[in-house]
Amino acid sequence: NEADEGQMQMMAATQSAQEMQYMQQFQFYQQLQVQEAQRRAKDKVELPSRFKDGFRPMRLCKHLLTMGFCKQGHDCTFAHVFDELHPASPDLPRDWAGAGGSGGGSTSMLAEQGEIPESQVPDMRLKKKKEMCGRFSRGECSLGKICPFAHSEAELGTIG
Repeated sequence: NEADEGQMQMMAATQSAQEMQYMQQFQFYQQLQVQEAQRRAKDKVELPSRFKDGFRPMRLCKHLLTMGFCKQGHDCTFAHVFDELHPASPDLPRDWAGAGGSGGGSTSMLAEQGEIPESQVPDMRLKKKKEMCGRFSRGECSLGKICPFAHSEAELGTIG
């Protein structure tokens, strides 16, 4: 039935838009965390880690990434921000220079720069997927449909 198919397509488009909105909110939250870490580094303020004995999770919280929130909150055993990740985490962007925080007290180049230059703020508009996801090909991508890279040839050129 064409009406049912139209409804299914509308539901899929709505879900896709919601996932993209959650990802944008997560990226915005990450930017706020970077700015806060920069401020703490500048003011020499150290926050206690929410993890015990220097533990650093290897993975980002999939609930936070896919739904935009985590029911576990402070008790979640997965990272909610890049700064909480272990330095060897496959979820860290290749160019990530963490802000130091509880990870040993070192400062990063970003923390020493102060405000993030406009040219380095991620573009939040919906974009076409132009490249295949390297992490997905290695079985390491945890972003699913909200990944900005294609996970199949069919996704190339789609908006996401």
